[in-house]
This record gives sequence, C-alpha cells and structure tokens, in this order.
Amino acid sequence: MSSGDAAANLELANQKVEEYSSFDQVFPELEPFTPVAGSVDVVAQGMAAEVVGLNAQRAVEGFEAAGWDVRGPFDGEFSSPVIGGLIDTAVAEGRDAMLFSSANLQDVGQSVTNALESGMVMVCVMCPFFPELADAGLIYSTIDFETQGEILGWYMVQQSEATGRMMSLEDQGSYATVLRANGFNRIVSENCDTCELMDNLTQPSADIGLPGPPQWSAFLSANPPGEPIYVNSMADVVGLPMVKTLQSIGRTDVFIGGFDADAEAIDMIRSGDTPFIGTVALPYYWGDWAGVDLAMRAVSGAELWDASKLPMQLVTLDTVEDFTEFAPEGDWQAEFKKVWGVD
Repeated sequence: MSSGDAAANLELANQKVEEYSSFDQVFPELEPFTPVAGSVDVVAQGMAAEVVGLNAQRAVEGFEAAGWDVRGPFDGEFSSPVIGGLIDTAVAEGRDAMLFSSANLQDVGQSVTNALESGMVMVCVMCPFFPELADAGLIYSTIDFETQGEILGWYMVQQSEATGRMMSLEDQGSYATVLRANGFNRIVSENCDTCELMDNLTQPSADIGLPGPPQWSAFLSANPPGEPIYVNSMADVVGLPMVKTLQSIGRTDVFIGGFDADAEAIDMIRSGDTPFIGTVALPYYWGDWAGVDLAMRAVSGAELWDASKLPMQLVTLDTVEDFTEFAPEGDWQAEFKKVWGVD
C-alpha cells in the first residue's frame, strides 16, 4: 500500500455509499398492450445456482399468469452445448420465444443467430449486455454488471476505512462475474491508493456447491490471518458458503460482500455478527417479469422499452433493517397483469 491520504479516500467512499444506498429508486412506467397467445421456453443458465433456477421459475409463473404456453425452466447446466441444444430444439419445434435467466448467450452465438433469423423472440434476464447480440435482436432485461461491481468496491473501501486488502472472485466462463470484478478492481485501484488490491481468485461456477468451495479454502490456507481482507464474492450464492467456511475455521479477519440480495445473505447482514457485510441488490424478481413483458410485446408486435440498465441498490449493515425485496412498492405483479389486461 502507498502512503496516500486514507482520510480523503474514506471521505469519498462515504459519499458514494450514501448515494448508492438510497431507497429512492425509479422503475420504468409501462404502457398497456394486448398480448397475443404465444409459446415460450424458459432456460436457466445453471440450476446448481439456486437463485438462477428460482428466477427462471418466477419467469415461468409470469408467462402462466398471462396465459401463455410455457415450458421449463430447463437447466442449462452451465454448459454451452446444452444451452445451444435447447435453443436449436425450440427453433425446430416452432416455439415463439425463449427467455433465459443469467445466461452467457455470447457463447452460443450461432444458435442465437439462427434462432433470431428464424423469427424467434429471445429475451435474456440479468445477462451481461453484448451490443452485437442486441443489434442482432436479442432483448435484455438486465443491469450494468460493471457498475454493480463499482458499487461494492466503494462499500468495501469504506468498510476497510480505506486501508484494507481487497480481492475479487471471478469465473471466466460467467461474464457477469468478470464485469463485476473489473468494476470492483477499478474503484479500488483508482480511488484507494491506501488499499492493497490482491490478484483475482478464479472460482468456477460449477464448483460453488462443493465444500469450501475448494478454491476459497486454498486461498485461505495461502493467506493466513493477518491484515483484514475485503472480498468481492462475485455473487451471494458464492459468498454464502465462503462465509460458512470462514466461520468453521474461526477466521475473523476476512469480510465478504456479494451481489443479488439473496434472502440468506440479507439475513446474515441483518444479524450483524457474520463476515457477510453487504450486497448490491438488483431487481431480479421484477426483472423476470419485465423479461416476460418484453417477450410478449415482441411476439405481439407492440413497442418495446429499454430494460438494459435497471436500477440497483446497495444494502449495508446500516440500511439492511429497512430492506425487504428490491422491487417497486405495492403489488407490482398486479401492475404487470393490469398492463397485460389480465385479471
């Protein structure tokens, strides 16, 4: 670490944390339309990540509420060949649309291109945005993952009082985690010269259900207790087992931040006595139904709206008591049904 001005770095981090913790988030206002009848397949990138499977199921429920012929959710198994096969099957069977939860569709570009050229509507919910796919016709209901990483970066700088060691996990096969790490690392490197930025830890998504996970256990062994470490866990679903490992071995010098505001993560933050100290919420449930809305608009020939940069909110040790689910106030599902003309 350099001999920079920790107090100045901390002051800026405090300002950013206050800004990103605001509960005054604006969700888009939607115009009513009349959906036509349609068919859709819903695919999760990998059901081993519980939150991904859950949100794919929520999308299924949205289509069912609108009376569509819906199949799934299908498990993409974090596998490009599996997801590509599901796309090819849906095209061959003449499905009107497909909706994907947290998928890496850039890895199955040819299947996506073939599907779009066939006239199929494709929507990706909480997927990393790729302009070339958007230009080809892929519709997004998502956030800016790099900005999400930046938000967590500011919070961890604040929590370390601008003097800690910082580290990001990433999975090169999951581009959202790479973007999150890029944003986190940039904030630390450009705004905290009194922090130490450690090398990223590669954490394959396929291993997150294993004890440890193994890569995390190896990191802890290679970095014995000492100066505190503040970690971007790449997702709450990864951070939760990381915390349990820390607790099982009695480590109190490592602190975890995540993304998505999973219920268990919120409970840990709310308790205030675990290493899990913050998460950046995204409107996953609302975004699922936004994806449903966009898919039906596209099949129906209705005008689309831009859902590529949905709002986010930082949930901290100080704000978690007032946090429920990150979505518009009131019965937002009823509002979607009203927009669709469904009782």
